This record gives sequence, structure tokens and C-alpha cells, in this order.
Amino acid sequence: RLVSDVPVGAFLSGGIDSSTVVALMSRLGQKQINTFSVGFVGGDDELPYARAVAKQFHTNHHEVVLKPKSLSLLPTLAAAYEEPYGDPSALPTFLVSQLAAQTMKVVLNGDGGDENFAGYQRYQKFGPLNLISRFMPNWSRPLVKNLLPHTHSDLISQPGFGDYAAAYLGLTAPLEYKRQLYQPEFFNQIKPLATQTLFLKQQVNNLAPLDNVLKTDFKLYLSQVLLPKVDIASMTNSLEVRSPFLDQELIELTAKMPDKFKLKGLTGKYIFKQTVKDLLPEEIIYRPKMGFSFPLGQWLRREWQGKVKNLLLDPKVKYRKFLRQEMVKTMIANPQPGEHFDRRLWRVMMFELWLQHYFPKL
Repeated sequence: RLVSDVPVGAFLSGGIDSSTVVALMSRLGQKQINTFSVGFVGGDDELPYARAVAKQFHTNHHEVVLKPKSLSLLPTLAAAYEEPYGDPSALPTFLVSQLAAQTMKVVLNGDGGDENFAGYQRYQKFGPLNLISRFMPNWSRPLVKNLLPHTHSDLISQPGFGDYAAAYLGLTAPLEYKRQLYQPEFFNQIKPLATQTLFLKQQVNNLAPLDNVLKTDFKLYLSQVLLPKVDIASMTNSLEVRSPFLDQELIELTAKMPDKFKLKGLTGKYIFKQTVKDLLPEEIIYRPKMGFSFPLGQWLRREWQGKVKNLLLDPKVKYRKFLRQEMVKTMIANPQPGEHFDRRLWRVMMFELWLQHYFPKL
């Protein structure tokens, strides 16, 4: 990934994945590495951790700060992605790509580390439940299932490894919410796509339970959310981004590893963390995962509130052909706590901006 006719830099979040990439670049003899980070105003970001890693490896470190005024970039994002793209982290990704493109043509990133080594927090519930699923008698499953939360109970509903598809779908917007938001004709047209159950049920019986979930994330989350996000945000700014953790031979190696090396108890990325102990300080390796986020809910309710209303409550909005405007009004007037709710309103915004750009005569 370092073979290039031009200097190669790196995105640096301060998490274990991107920090390991920078550490290995330094160990492999790269001089004067340029690193790029994005933070935000109004909360706790990862910039202090990124600065610590940059200082350790003597990089030329560059930062950009995401501010509420960055809302002005949303029409640009809607045009660049060419489809209704719903992950809010596209905004900081675009900004840090814009920053890096001022001085670089190629950078490395840490994408793929979580999918290879079970790094997301949602994988943690598969640790103890894997044991339950393997050793619990079949007659006791209905009893235990009734005692667990819905998204956990489906994990043990079947002998072997259970219905992990249902548990995975529990992370997305419930179908009932979509039924309330979508216009009836639109809902009926896309219902098979909205459930995604057919794909998720295509599990491989000889895989460990955790590996089936990792396989799903490779097929869905990584390939349809993360990689398009970075590829489009970077290439819009004429920047090439390479992902060392998605090297074919590395993926083939991690796919052969027993799941106990990836998730040990409640510790994700176990073998990865053991491997990089001599490269990075413990506060980088073992700190909680923060993700590529910003205070979306706060900005939607405060700094962006007026512009959100102007965009979504206009009588001439285009999304009314597909979504119920009364439901959108309720979302704005009575915001619910939680990241999932904030993302739903963000997606409506991006959907409207996408319609405005690509279907002006709709």
C-alpha cells in the first residue's frame, strides 16, 4: 500500500486501527509522514489521541474542525454521493479528505480493522451468548429467550447458532417505524429491500456464530456503507485512499482464525491488541471506541434547527411523494433521545437534498 510515485500520508483518528497504520509506516522507514485528523466543536472528539500518536511518530500533523456552519456542505454531499446516502460521518470524512487533498494525492486509512478482528461494540453480546447457544439444552431455549431483550433473545432461538439475522436487523430502523414514515405505495414497493432478511439468513452453517456476523458486516456494512463513504468523499476531492486492513492476504488470514482470537470474553480485537502492544501506548490500544461522529443531535435541535425546518417543512418539499410530512413534522417537533433517532432525521434531510439535485422537476 506504500508503493506510489508520490508521497503517501495517512488519516489518523487516534483509534487503534489508524494509529497502527501510522506506526507501521514509521517502522517501515517512511519519513516526514503527513497525518490528517478531523474534530468538532461542542463535545469530546478524538483529536487529543490523534495528536499523541502524531507526536510519538513525529508526523507532520494537520487538523480540521467540523463546525455547525459545515451544514452548508450538505447539498455538495447529496450531489457527490449520487444516491440517498444516510451515514452522517460522510460530512467529517469529506472535510478531512478536503484537508488532505491540499497537500497529498494518496493516504492510507484504518478501514477493515473492526470487521477483520470484531472491533465493534455490538459484537460483544455474541461472546457470552455464543456459549449459551452452544451448551444450553434445546428444551430450555424458549424459557431463556423470554427472559432476554428482543435483539438478544433471537440469538438463541434455534439450535446451533440461532437467528443472528434478526439480531443484526435489530440494529437498524424497525420496520414499523418505516411503515409510519413511508407513503403506503412507496412502502409496499421497497418492503423486500427494507427487511434485508433474505440476505442475512444466508448464513454458513460451518462458521462460528461470530464469523457469520462478521461475514454479514463485510457484505453489507463495510461494502455498502463504509467503503462508498470514503471512496466518494475522497475522490470528490481528487484524493486516493488505500486500506491496508483490506489486503486480500490479511483478510484470508483473519477469516481462518478461531473466533476466540478476535473476541475474548467482552474484549474485541484481542489478537490484534496483543500484536501491537509494542507499537502503541495502552491508552490508545484499550480506550473505548468512539467512531467517526459529531454532536449531530445537539446541532439538529439547536444550531441547525431553523434551517432543518426551512428545508423539511416547506409545502413544496419533494420527499412528500415518498414520505409522510406529518411524521417528519413530529420528528422535528418532538425529538427523541438517542443516536438512531438523530440519524433518521439526517436521512430525511439527505433524501430531500438528493431529490432537489437530481430531480428538480419532480
